[in-house]
Amino acid sequence: MTLSTLAEKAGVAKAQIYRVVSGQSSPSLDWIGRLARGLDVDAITLLTPSIELPSGPVASGYATMSH
Repeated sequence: MTLSTLAEKAGVAKAQIYRVVSGQSSPSLDWIGRLARGLDVDAITLLTPSIELPSGPVASGYATMSH
């Protein structure tokens, strides 16, 4: 989805999305709700921190234990 499409679906300005994503502005709860509707997700999805999965041997199931 393009930024223009998201802005149109959410009913917000492209510049507003850019400012929030770049950390120049903090969104209101109403704005987050509008963006969530534009993305077709629950607002809680946007408010929940994402979990970064570790990379390397442990993440791929090949962890070894040394004795």
